[in-house]
Amino acid sequence: MMFHESRLYAADRGGPLVILITLALLVTGCAVDLIARRDTETISMTDALRATTNDHLQRLAGETAPACLHEAHRAFYAQEKNDVAALERRVVSQPKNDPTIEQVRGLGSSLASLEELHKRSSASGRCLAMAELSPLSRGIDTSFASILEIERAKPAGSQSR
Repeated sequence: MMFHESRLYAADRGGPLVILITLALLVTGCAVDLIARRDTETISMTDALRATTNDHLQRLAGETAPACLHEAHRAFYAQEKNDVAALERRVVSQPKNDPTIEQVRGLGSSLASLEELHKRSSASGRCLAMAELSPLSRGIDTSFASILEIERAKPAGSQSR
């Protein structure tokens, strides 16, 4: 098969035009999201979870046995696990949301550590000491603050999937 010289020149002249049109379409028509959009429901869920956790920790710090023992707080820990799991499901469902997912999983881990420490102290019949509770409480609050800071720093608006 032979190419005619006139066809080659025609293709050369149209090539730059095709490239320009393609670039124009890419620049004007396709927004690239590098991170998930702000999710007000995640912010709301995190705020609510933070409030119930802080209330619980304050109550726990002021209680004496037997009210301070883990058994008296099982319902709180069960609800907390459900709330963290719901929050995790929400953030995992958002594309490009790795920083928030990581922080929510860290929060879940911190809350599990709190419950484990509570179980151990209760097994020996004692309340959690302020020296035990304070560092965990600060770590948990830092996790909440990180989630909220990440979410609030994200661009507003709906995300196209």
